[in-house]
Amino acid sequence: MTGNTTRPSRSTGELDDTLVILLSDNGKFWGEHGLQEKFMPYLQAERVPLLISWPGHIERGSDQRLAANLDITPTVLAAAGVTPGHVVDGRDLARPGDRSSLLTEYWRDPANGAGIPPWASTYVPGRYRYTEIYDDAGAVTDREFYDLRSDPWQLTNVLRDGVAGNDPALAPLAAQLARQRTCVGAACP
Repeated sequence: MTGNTTRPSRSTGELDDTLVILLSDNGKFWGEHGLQEKFMPYLQAERVPLLISWPGHIERGSDQRLAANLDITPTVLAAAGVTPGHVVDGRDLARPGDRSSLLTEYWRDPANGAGIPPWASTYVPGRYRYTEIYDDAGAVTDREFYDLRSDPWQLTNVLRDGVAGNDPALAPLAAQLARQRTCVGAACP
């Protein structure tokens, strides 16, 4: 490193007043689902490490709550004692509380190649994952539903398994996904 950079010091107590966050922006497929990719609606592309240290404010140990990258902003703002002048999505991870589901989306980015369709997906930990795939005009062209209790690796799209009796009601799932895509701030699950 060059320049006048300093690190928080344990001996001066600065480290006790320093919030440290380490995370990745996405996972990567290494053959799962037959893909060498990262922009697809499967858990392997979304589960990434998130490590937070802030002595005296965040308990040591493992926290199994569902968190997302969008939780970083409200966590840092709260730690700094800053109240934003607008609604901020996400949750302060230093506070108790859990989310019941998580929205993930991908909208075509020319820098990522042309073969990936836009999609939006809702994930309910341990229960299910519902995904809608869209055309360029935003119309639903396909859907996927995975029962994560019986299929945690998302290998069998229940909507295409040939057993109509196990297909979920799509209207409530589509409505939940639509709500998640338009909610802001504390209104989001």
